[in-house]
Amino acid sequence: NQFKTELNNILENAKTGILLCDDALKKQSVPPSTFEKLSKIDNEILSSSSKESAALVFPTKETLLQNVPTSSDPIKASLLQSRFIYSRLYESVEIYLRYL
Repeated sequence: NQFKTELNNILENAKTGILLCDDALKKQSVPPSTFEKLSKIDNEILSSSSKESAALVFPTKETLLQNVPTSSDPIKASLLQSRFIYSRLYESVEIYLRYL
């Protein structure tokens, strides 16, 4: 089933995004390659034919502000937001897949 395959791809991309964010948040200086990899993940998710299903879980700006720790460092703030989005996406796709 192509839909299930697409969802599995989104699941794997979200997991990779979470791990990249976690790794980057532990470092003093984030290598530019991290953002290139995250951008590639974003593009793969957005080009997926199942992106509409995934879009249902994307948090609003208000949800991000309420649930993501704040940081005065814009790079860290961006990574925290990305990690939150990838986590929400992962959890939701995992639930979708359970019922397919």
